Amino acid sequence: MKINLKKIFLSFSLGITLVFNSPTFAFETFKGDLSDWDPGVFQNPIFENDDDVIKVALLEPFTGPSFFVSRYPMAVMTMVVHDINSQGGIMVDGKMKKVVLINADSQGNPVQTKKEMERVILREKVLAVFGTSSSALGRVAQGVTGKHKKSLWINTNALSYGLMTKKSFNRYSFRTTADTKSMAKGLAYYVAKKTGYKSIYMLSQDYSYGRDFGDGFNDAMKDLKPSVKLTGPDYHKLFLKDFTPYMAKMKAASPDLLVSGDWTPDADNLLTAMYNYGLGKIPDAGLFMTNLAFERKLPAEDRAVYREGSFIINNASELMDYPEAQEILQFWQKQYPKFTGVYTDSRLWLPQGITLSRIADFYMFFEILQKAGSSDLDTIIKTMEGVEHKTALGNTVKMRICDHQLIRPLYISVRGRNPKYLYEKGDLGVVSMYEVPADAVVSSKPDLCK
Repeated sequence: MKINLKKIFLSFSLGITLVFNSPTFAFETFKGDLSDWDPGVFQNPIFENDDDVIKVALLEPFTGPSFFVSRYPMAVMTMVVHDINSQGGIMVDGKMKKVVLINADSQGNPVQTKKEMERVILREKVLAVFGTSSSALGRVAQGVTGKHKKSLWINTNALSYGLMTKKSFNRYSFRTTADTKSMAKGLAYYVAKKTGYKSIYMLSQDYSYGRDFGDGFNDAMKDLKPSVKLTGPDYHKLFLKDFTPYMAKMKAASPDLLVSGDWTPDADNLLTAMYNYGLGKIPDAGLFMTNLAFERKLPAEDRAVYREGSFIINNASELMDYPEAQEILQFWQKQYPKFTGVYTDSRLWLPQGITLSRIADFYMFFEILQKAGSSDLDTIIKTMEGVEHKTALGNTVKMRICDHQLIRPLYISVRGRNPKYLYEKGDLGVVSMYEVPADAVVSSKPDLCK
């Protein structure tokens, strides 16, 4: 009996091809083995050739005055990468590839940002760079990406509206976070439609993001509810420690709500100043104004008195009414006690706001990469453009083709006592949530889309 080795080889090869191209070998979001995930001991897979892996970078200030903000996205990205790699990686270019995560330390300054972007793009040859916690640095990163055309820039948290306009846009850049004007418009929508506030003081940081937010909220409120008395918007320099002039103006205005786009450490310093000047009972609203570290400095009996009723707007909320979001949140809460090193920071006990949305954003990129099946940038770009996507959090988003801006609903999170998710006794947390529909906040006529 003759054995046809050629037929056996062809059958074997065909079988392997069918198996590796079947859905069985596609990674599934949040379906890997995360039981041993700890961002403090994350390790990349060992590899010999760059072609055997998918290299991505995270651009954040790992050192410098705002070093701690890097911990949020780093914790999230290590979870996503760990999940994917535990499933064998992603089928790209005809083979399974694991993900390698590289740190790009912006140090919070533009010169270093440019150096790090060029390092990871030209030397490390990453497929994509994610980040970053500054619109000014995001503009630098976006410019470097557009210049070299060798990697993609996935902007998950630089909010300035101007980044995705004719002046700054390039086809190698995408933004997954809502822009500042959309955030401001969404906050104004909620204040106008769902609250009874009659007098508002507006104060934000003096740079592109802060001014976009302050001016955007001011303009939207005038359109939505012109009867509300608006004081400001005023703008203060970054990393300000003495808020005395603004506290005097706020006291004179006697508002029943403060609206601010400030992020930490300015947000903490502003809240501390309000407390010290006897203005702490005025509720605040913004993107980053709720902070457990600040609240725990207050006497226990003052926490609810001075902070209850404050609210934020963001891409996500821990009370999002989707089972996918709740599954991730409950997993993270159970996993947090296993964290080691700098990730034991209490601010990482639960992913909230933009940290939570970055889970969805990071997963979305890798899901789209898997759909594209190729590391070719043109193929990935075409796959991302116009995609309507159900996120890891359960909601639906769409990538606008004309300016690569992700269109997504936004979420108001209101703080109070007895929240669903509680870190320690006496803490406040999110007690109610409101979903602002995407069509209520989307920029109606961006200049790239006319």
